[in-house]
Amino acid sequence: MFKAARQQKIKEIILDQTQIDVQTLSTLLNVSAVTIRSDLEDLEQEGFIVRSHGGAILNAAQNQTDTAPPSMVPDIDDPHGRENEHIAQIAAHLVQENEWIFLGSGAACTATARELLSRQGLNIITNNLNVAAVFSKNKSCNLLVTGGNLNHSGMFLSGDIFERALNGIYLSKAFISVSGIDMNGGFTVSDIDQANIYSKIRSVSKEIIFIADYTKFDEVSFMRIASLNEADAVISNEKTPEEYKEYFFNNGIKIFTSYKINPSSIG
Repeated sequence: MFKAARQQKIKEIILDQTQIDVQTLSTLLNVSAVTIRSDLEDLEQEGFIVRSHGGAILNAAQNQTDTAPPSMVPDIDDPHGRENEHIAQIAAHLVQENEWIFLGSGAACTATARELLSRQGLNIITNNLNVAAVFSKNKSCNLLVTGGNLNHSGMFLSGDIFERALNGIYLSKAFISVSGIDMNGGFTVSDIDQANIYSKIRSVSKEIIFIADYTKFDEVSFMRIASLNEADAVISNEKTPEEYKEYFFNNGIKIFTSYKINPSSIG
């Protein structure tokens, strides 16, 4: 990542969190602590932050309304917009250059698309028309929209045409939004179309990453698509119930719930 792009990402993070430490930024951006400290020096000279011991704090004089990037503005129709933005920032960090990924339906996947919008070398497959609209602004993105029958309420595509579009395709990661996560009910979605989509995506993906804000835990929706131990990774918020964090940890499932990502857990 070039210096200008890296410093813009640091601004986005600090605008959202108001303060952050050097080690967390180093982990998120995959650069040395020395590089982060140099970036923070530049941002302090701009008047954007005030450096603290081991980190930085947003300068109170900053006009956040004027400087906040579009990706940090929650969707009007998304009641969990801020939570989904946090999830999206983590999800975007897990996407590697040149790998093929799937972004499914739901507001969290659309938020992830916005987080990835400025990235180069992206290969995206999606059935989410909102995701496709976001990436239409990035001409460098290799974007494949699956086709299929339109689900008007969810703005996603499904059915036989969707499934045929994935024949012979293999994905590194698939990000799947779910409506419920429960110890007994597993991962659940709200309709049969989403269940059929998951079944196809599971068969062509190396890694399945379930994404859901903390309100989805201890909830069971219409149809079960997987048991909890079938996940490769889960992304949620810090308010994720502790018993679920413990379950995922004990079963070798990666769980990401905040900016404070342990470097050893990323792979």
